Amino acid sequence: MEVSSMTVLDLARLQAQTDEFDTLAALIKTFNALPAVVDDDYPRARHFYESALRTFIDALEANGRVKRVTGTVSMHYYMPDLQAQGDCRVCGHGRETPWHMHTRYEIAHDGFNGVVIGDYRTLEGKEGVVLQQIGTRVVHVYGKQWLKESA
Repeated sequence: MEVSSMTVLDLARLQAQTDEFDTLAALIKTFNALPAVVDDDYPRARHFYESALRTFIDALEANGRVKRVTGTVSMHYYMPDLQAQGDCRVCGHGRETPWHMHTRYEIAHDGFNGVVIGDYRTLEGKEGVVLQQIGTRVVHVYGKQWLKESA
């Protein structure tokens, strides 16, 4: 049976029968051989892998290969979530420096006044900064040529 046509449960049963799970590395190697979701839809891919891993662990437990310590299996990921990082920075949690310690900038052509919370570069190579208005969640992006320090 090819790996691509096997279900997670079939794979777990096969591995439990062949006694190849002597190390955690073997478990991870087998799990990595599962068919991947080739899709840019992160929530769907995450759901696929979480449910596949839970089924995999349930099959190992049913075969006496692992013992569940708690009633549920928790998935822990380290994936940079750029949207969440942006939200934290906008809320003021992205920097340890207090607001009054930041250099304030004013944009002359539209009167926007704020502090720099990040940098950006466009696909064309132009560089700029992300400014947040002090005391609000309002954020704007400007080219560096527009920055003028305010008092």
